[in-house]
Amino acid sequence: MRPLNKGAKRQRVRRDPAPSRLFYRWQRIWLTPMYRRLIAFGIPMAAVVAGGHMLWSEPEVQAQVTASLVRARESVERRPEFQIQLIRLQDLPDDLAAQVRQAADIKLPISSFHVDLDAVKARIEEIDAVRQASLFLRAGGVLEVVIEQRIPVVIWRDEKRLQMLDAEGVRVGYLGHRTDRPDLPLLAGQGVGPHIGEALEILAAAHPVEDRIRGMVRVGERRWDIVLDRDQRVMLPENDAVRTVEHVMAMQMTQHVLSRDISVMDMRDTRRPILRLTETALEERRLQQAIAKDVEHDL
Repeated sequence: MRPLNKGAKRQRVRRDPAPSRLFYRWQRIWLTPMYRRLIAFGIPMAAVVAGGHMLWSEPEVQAQVTASLVRARESVERRPEFQIQLIRLQDLPDDLAAQVRQAADIKLPISSFHVDLDAVKARIEEIDAVRQASLFLRAGGVLEVVIEQRIPVVIWRDEKRLQMLDAEGVRVGYLGHRTDRPDLPLLAGQGVGPHIGEALEILAAAHPVEDRIRGMVRVGERRWDIVLDRDQRVMLPENDAVRTVEHVMAMQMTQHVLSRDISVMDMRDTRRPILRLTETALEERRLQQAIAKDVEHDL
């Protein structure tokens, strides 16, 4: 046999095209989505976090970062567009405006970042005469305060002092003297608050004698008495008080019953009105009866 040459022998030895076992395993791992994300993103992110943690554990680094953040915050807070230079109150009486400014307790100028608007709103709404408050930050460093006021409709005399109440029976403020608000009707007695609407209806029905009305008294927390000048009193029932007053006004128009010398007109039982005479009228009546008896005796 003829021996093979070196070139032919070299051609018979071919390299195995299959990958090595290690390279095969690496390819399989790389084709798995979870491992690919872990290698591409997880490991670099973990390295960054670990490095950041190592840096942040140094007190000097912490102090520098904190100081930088504080300076950045202060630079923003000191910007003119965030400074409150003026508090604007719209259409308020001087005394109420002073109470609102005192309750707001804001020293100007001040950064809007340092003002708790919710807390300021709550303090303002604690004022008796304020039903609701709204706060708005306007351009030009203006804090606008819009107040919805409680409107007093009556004066209530309690055991100690005079209070102004709104239509809901909520206190609006105090009065030093009755003459400070002669335009408001005067109420007295306990349990007035929930029945202010009824009291106003009664007063409206008693319009023909409004110049004689001195006030109204809540009796036993059940019913009303109308107090007139000349120490006269109209006692009203628990129910249908407004209709009863209209009936009394009709009697006044036709019979001038309230112009007579009586002290009490008891209308608690509308079927049987009772009139109580004054002491002077009683004395005159007794005198007339005595004279009548003497005349009958002489006859």
